Amino acid sequence: MQLLFLAVGILQLNSQYSGKLDASLEAASGIQPIFVRMENQLFKKSGDFEKFCATNEATPRSEVRKAVLTKLHANSDIDWEKIKGFVSELEAKGELKNTRKFWILNGFACDASAEACKALASRSDVAFVYLQTGPTGLRQHIFRRSTAEINETRKKAMQTAISSTKDDSDQPLNLKGIEIPWNLKQVQADQVWEKENTFGEGTIVALNDGGIFDIPSLQNSLWQNKKEKLDGIDNDANGYVDDIFGWDASEQSGLVLGNAGASHGTMCAGIIAGRPTEEKKFISGVAPRTKLMIINGMGCLSGFEYALTNGADVFSMSYMFVNMELGNYRGVFRLAAEGATAAGMLLCGGAGNFANNAPEGKQITLPKDIPCVLAAAGTDENGSRPPFSSKGPVTWSDVKFYSDYPDSKPLNKPDVSAPASGFPCWNLADEGRPQWKTIFEGSKKDVLVTGPQGNSFAGPHTAGVAALMFSANKEINAWQVKRIIEETARDIGEPGRDFLHGAGVIQALEAVRKAKNHK
Repeated sequence: MQLLFLAVGILQLNSQYSGKLDASLEAASGIQPIFVRMENQLFKKSGDFEKFCATNEATPRSEVRKAVLTKLHANSDIDWEKIKGFVSELEAKGELKNTRKFWILNGFACDASAEACKALASRSDVAFVYLQTGPTGLRQHIFRRSTAEINETRKKAMQTAISSTKDDSDQPLNLKGIEIPWNLKQVQADQVWEKENTFGEGTIVALNDGGIFDIPSLQNSLWQNKKEKLDGIDNDANGYVDDIFGWDASEQSGLVLGNAGASHGTMCAGIIAGRPTEEKKFISGVAPRTKLMIINGMGCLSGFEYALTNGADVFSMSYMFVNMELGNYRGVFRLAAEGATAAGMLLCGGAGNFANNAPEGKQITLPKDIPCVLAAAGTDENGSRPPFSSKGPVTWSDVKFYSDYPDSKPLNKPDVSAPASGFPCWNLADEGRPQWKTIFEGSKKDVLVTGPQGNSFAGPHTAGVAALMFSANKEINAWQVKRIIEETARDIGEPGRDFLHGAGVIQALEAVRKAKNHK
């Protein structure tokens, strides 16, 4: 009878977690990295986000942001109170470890045994248990640690920036004698400055890349947390130490300047917000009065949380995960992106450089495959698509909770196009490559180079244009900004929206004017 009772118990447990446990976890053994999605979500399935946007078309962004953030925090806090005792029991048994709670979507990440995965999936307040697939960087509860030597270098860069950064938000930008490159003219940034007197003032763009170098063109672009000091103490008690210019979500550190990936981040930052310098009367930024919040850690959900908490308007993402199967785990990032967008932060980035090394339908991937994320393909100086620029479409058909874009009706990506190569970029002299041409070198080793290329540069153009739009109308919602950018784009290629160019090349002047008059 005991054996029969045990067998019945196992059958009941299996039926309880049926459909709620990632298939790859059902036969797994040993400790697995998982993400637990709770039942109580702002958006439970595909279509819910779109319904929310339609309902709130006339609601000012400030009101929507406040309500959404309140709801996201409440959902997370309420459900955590219900499950934390159960989690503690599993941790005490060694079945669970490294638990980390999130609020951008209601859930938590951890390492769990096979039995713990099934036990969690069997709970009525748990919607799904995902296997965290993909590279280590996509593990939401695992942090990197840098050496003391690297951190010391970063601290010196931070100290230099603290002493040299000045707030220029309210200072007029005199364009007389300023050189404006072709890429800014292609997206009409110069026309917005001249005809609308809008430069991105009053906005914050969170740059999710590998950090930046503190070069003169970017010094005054840095967003600053005035309540924090560089002393290893959480001075403002916000849960983040030394977060003066932003946050490194992958290392849990405020040391975001001068990192190993700062060359790429510096070039992208210059496209968004680069200012003229005393030595070079050249403007590289689409929105040269916006502020840059530096977010390191690509694919880290806590980066979204930090940016939203600190008032970011735009979140520019310089990464994509290509040629890897992420399975149901894609749904975690879509839910987070929808929450962030609903809360008033536009998510954008380049559509990728994989036209020649990834199959069609797999060239635009996470996070640019998410419907609410604005993905930009590339253009050159002639307005043509570079051969490397990723092509659409995108599908969502085999992902738990999302089946709105099957093979028969795919999602039309990319969304728009923007310059991706052939224009001058700011960098540090020591970071150049042999094929790059230096056209200017400043006294602080800051250089303008031509030669870098990739859709990583198309993305920052969209971020800059979005900043101009938010500057013109602070109450326009993020999903409305995306829609207007697409509606006002200049069609290229075959007539109409297509899988190569999206809606066409971004046209900032009409987009800003439409945003300004939006009610």
